[in-house]
Amino acid sequence: MDGLEADLREVLELRLLHGYSVAETASILGKTEAGVYAGQYRALYELARQLDQDQT
Repeated sequence: MDGLEADLREVLELRLLHGYSVAETASILGKTEAGVYAGQYRALYELARQLDQDQT
């Protein structure tokens, strides 16, 4: 997760490591729920892309 932008890393940490709901994460970060969903998608997409690059 070191290669992620700080805001994307924070979304993943709150959602996946700490188990916060989308609503809770949005409240903590001062974002909308849609912003949390989008950030989580972008973060997971970027991690998958980085893993794919590492394997080639």
